Amino acid sequence: MKNINVGVVGFTNNFKKFLTYLDDKNSIYNLKFLIKNDSKDVERSLIKYCLNTKIKFLIICDDKFRDLVTKNIEFLIKRKIITVKAATNYEIENHGFIIQKLFKDFSFEDIFLRKKLKINERKANLNFRNKKILITGGGGSIGSNLIINLLKYKVKKIFVIDNNEYALFKLLSSISKLLKKKIKVKIMGIENKKMVDNFVNLSKPDIIFHTAALKHVKYPEENPVQGILTNIVGTKNIIEASNKYNVKKFIHVSTDKAARPKNNLGITKKLSENICFNFSKSKLRVGIVRFGNVFDSNGSVSEIFRKKILKQQKISITNSKVKRFFMSNDEASNLLLHVSNELHVKNNSKKVRVFIYNMGEPIQILELAKKMAFLSGRPIAKFINKKYSGLNKVEKIVEQLMNKNEYIKNIDQNNILEIAENKTISKYLNFKKILKIINQDNDRTANKYLKKIAITFNK
Repeated sequence: MKNINVGVVGFTNNFKKFLTYLDDKNSIYNLKFLIKNDSKDVERSLIKYCLNTKIKFLIICDDKFRDLVTKNIEFLIKRKIITVKAATNYEIENHGFIIQKLFKDFSFEDIFLRKKLKINERKANLNFRNKKILITGGGGSIGSNLIINLLKYKVKKIFVIDNNEYALFKLLSSISKLLKKKIKVKIMGIENKKMVDNFVNLSKPDIIFHTAALKHVKYPEENPVQGILTNIVGTKNIIEASNKYNVKKFIHVSTDKAARPKNNLGITKKLSENICFNFSKSKLRVGIVRFGNVFDSNGSVSEIFRKKILKQQKISITNSKVKRFFMSNDEASNLLLHVSNELHVKNNSKKVRVFIYNMGEPIQILELAKKMAFLSGRPIAKFINKKYSGLNKVEKIVEQLMNKNEYIKNIDQNNILEIAENKTISKYLNFKKILKIINQDNDRTANKYLKKIAITFNK
């Protein structure tokens, strides 16, 4: 009996067999419409047919129509239509495509409609070729992806600092034997000033990308002393070594949570930004980059959602109104490469520059969960918990990329924004006080210190 209605968008030679199969009297699928590749207005036709036919599945046979699905995702969600992208003859013929596609893989681009951030390859080749580069936190999601991209530019050597042995093992396992020779890893934390100094001195890098940090809100909140050690002291150690041993460029990864900080993560990253401003009169060129949430990075909300959907577990949402900025791992990596390219500009007298990426409007976490469930082929209602777990008191409903004292100075063709820095908070960098807190190893005292600064920032 034909009990499952399907619509097809795109028609290639590879799918002639598919249509024959649908016409089979034993098929459980009933073809309701076909929109061919050469149709004049595919989008209008799609909406028209979906409104007028009760289809369960929309099969995208031609990859060039993937964006069409993404663009109309809200419409498809409301109609409860499951999309199957680029299904194969084998899957169709064996009645298995529903099961096999029950969890369909999807990318960042399937959720967020925006053009890819492109690198000026000519500048990049000039900037990185035969250069020695040091990356802190190189075993993490951002750092490891950055390393893979840097290897394209025939760098001389990449030095990697990370305190996570397993992360470094995974990184090296993903790189070919030939390219592995260009990488030297050092298992260490950036909190140890002497070790950082020695390593920078011995490696003598031209460029440093500082990606190491406690990056999740939870951990600096529960471990404020370690948050100070890693995000503040660690940054101080690595940038001081950069200046001491004549590194040409230093690119520091910050976060949107540093713009108007409310929690310990935001405060420690804001203070780390200010450490960078202390080098405005040195020869070192510094770029500060504020990231949004990096999609599918280790421990990110999107990674948690993806795992839950795959295991057919319910997704929990803290609050229906919570919104966050998101960027892909590739965008994060390309943004860092772009900023490094920009820092070489000789006619720009500024030694410290702050950059953010135009990520569009922040997305509701609830909507993100719905889209991820939908794109994976799951029924939305069954996979999203109707009860909200409640937002942590140190988290905001909506994050910001700038504070009230900052403004956009420049927007380039890649939608990368340069903002005017705010230097007024350097007075809070009382390292005697910070070292005293660290020596006491008292999380309660550390938390009080950070929260006091947070109140001042948000007046």
